[in-house]
Amino acid sequence: MTVIVDKFIVDDNHFTKIESPDFKKMSKIGFHPSFNLPSRHTLARECLKRHDELRDVIKKFFSSKGQRVSLTSDC
Repeated sequence: MTVIVDKFIVDDNHFTKIESPDFKKMSKIGFHPSFNLPSRHTLARECLKRHDELRDVIKKFFSSKGQRVSLTSDC
């Protein structure tokens, strides 16, 4: 699941793309044929969870350096 979440984040894809016939066909070739793709709702939830995880890592990094940063995202 992490691979798919990272791909959607890096490529800036819409969550509905995971339900497109072309993406389903590509996933059968790129992943194991019995791999089940998550729904767009599950993908969105996992992307937000990943965002929260990375935000916490970045916050800890900057707080340990004694610096301040403002983090924003466009979801």
